[in-house]
Amino acid sequence: VIETPLLLPVINPPIQLISPKTIETVFDCKALITNAYIIKKHFQDEVAQKGVHNFLGFTGVVMTDSGAYQILEYGEVGITSKEIALYQEKINTDIATILDTPTGWTTSRNHAQHTVKETLKAAKELTKVKSRDDIVWVGPVQGGQHLNLVAQSARKIGKLPFQIHALGSPTQVMEQYMFDTLVDMIITAKMNLPL
Repeated sequence: VIETPLLLPVINPPIQLISPKTIETVFDCKALITNAYIIKKHFQDEVAQKGVHNFLGFTGVVMTDSGAYQILEYGEVGITSKEIALYQEKINTDIATILDTPTGWTTSRNHAQHTVKETLKAAKELTKVKSRDDIVWVGPVQGGQHLNLVAQSARKIGKLPFQIHALGSPTQVMEQYMFDTLVDMIITAKMNLPL
């Protein structure tokens, strides 16, 4: 059980400047986020056998991202949405994220539309591949600066059985300190998602 609002520190599995155990015991953090794609790439079998909590030494809630940010940065990750969904189940994450196709910031409307379509495709695929109901799944909303696409994405993702919705690829907006744009994106998504 977690109470929101809640700060989830980001843990890069191979580079832990502050250990998850310290984050939990010294800073009293109840949850953290790490990246299932990076874990799979660097520690595949070890984490699959131990589970992500034991691997990190963290007893609180663990949320995993799927590698979408790496797609945004590098163009591809060489893994399918089905593979990363099943891997997140295998490592016993508490909150998992589908492998969405991030919109990014400097993208054309056509490309943004493509990311909305591909993310929706991955979201629908999850309902066919997941085998566990004890994991909370995140449905990302894409569209970037194209607010009408954010609204469309939110309405469609909102009809699927996700317990959490997230605004996809806001990092580049935040890095440029464009918080007015970020607020517009968040409000547009929230207005079109279920309560």
